[in-house]
Amino acid sequence: MYIIKASGEKQEFLPEKVKISCLKAGASKSLANEITRKITRQVRNGMTTREIWKLIFRYLSKESPLVTSRFSLREALFRLGPEGFYFEKLVGEIFVQENYQVETKKIFSGACVEHEIDITAKKENEILMIECKFHHQAGIYTGIKETLYVWARWLDLKEGGANFTQPVLVSNTKFSDSAKKYGVCKNFSLIGWAYPKEKNLQYFIEKNKLYPITVLRRLEKFYEEKLLRSGIISCQDLIQADPKKLQKEIGLDLRKISLCQNEARQLLTYNL
Repeated sequence: MYIIKASGEKQEFLPEKVKISCLKAGASKSLANEITRKITRQVRNGMTTREIWKLIFRYLSKESPLVTSRFSLREALFRLGPEGFYFEKLVGEIFVQENYQVETKKIFSGACVEHEIDITAKKENEILMIECKFHHQAGIYTGIKETLYVWARWLDLKEGGANFTQPVLVSNTKFSDSAKKYGVCKNFSLIGWAYPKEKNLQYFIEKNKLYPITVLRRLEKFYEEKLLRSGIISCQDLIQADPKKLQKEIGLDLRKISLCQNEARQLLTYNL
């Protein structure tokens, strides 16, 4: 049985991957096994991974709304677009939570040209040059071109006297094999979806409870955009916001704000 990935590639359907996805989102073993059995019976040759994702999402929604929100994290990150500004804000907050001092959009002089760096993160003897690459849909890998681009900027800054200790490339999608190979070769830190195996993007989001507001099921896209524009990127931001101020600024009624804040609180206090 073969299915079609978002990139257009064919791959063998493996029921175990469905189970792992459910378990990673926080589903119980019994629920994960039940959903895996249902999906396996419904999968047909040539189905897309997107179609299978929708089936899993539907079954999880019926059984466990909070697990559904965790399961939909990847889709929620795509909805931070189409530009990468909100994704950069989320990444910056991740490094703040990791006890770095963070500055954004700062300009540094290289040996040849000036560079505006997405995020500068300092902690003890570390000074990280962090560049973010955002894609607004699945199936687009962050590849060798982006990796070489960041490395070239890093070299120019080092030659110009900048005191960065390491470059970091953060993406909301997967990295190509060439990008990963280059990163390993140059000891260049890449953080993306499911990469590296440990301490990847999901790990940092879940560890620091920095779920974007786009995971919330009760929040319509129209209000998502208004909240994002007002600087509320994560569920933590939403919880801390003044409901009356939100009502005045974005026109969302107090009852709806309360429901969304409660959903955000439940998600942040949910334990695996």
